[in-house]
Amino acid sequence: MSDFYDDLAATAVELLEELGQEIALARGGLRFSAAGVALDYAQRDIDGSRIKWGDRRVYVAPDLGTAPVSGDQLRLADGTVLLVIASRPLAPDGTIVLHDVQVRGA
Repeated sequence: MSDFYDDLAATAVELLEELGQEIALARGGLRFSAAGVALDYAQRDIDGSRIKWGDRRVYVAPDLGTAPVSGDQLRLADGTVLLVIASRPLAPDGTIVLHDVQVRGA
């Protein structure tokens, strides 16, 4: 089954590179980059405590080189800097297909 998820991860990378933007992750002195897409949360998802108004969801390609963690910074292609609040890898069968990252204005 791993081949299926490897192919799915490769497809995610291709789609994000074609339709998304370059996302840069900074952690201390380390820098990583991959393709991604930043989206606003649906109003129904904003609960005011865990997800606040203005938070965004960033889907980042699995080839980032590291898993985002709380406290990391993401820089979008337009220069916007966002602070990672939470991150959840989508990893069926242990293969990371996509990083689902909650961010907030830094």
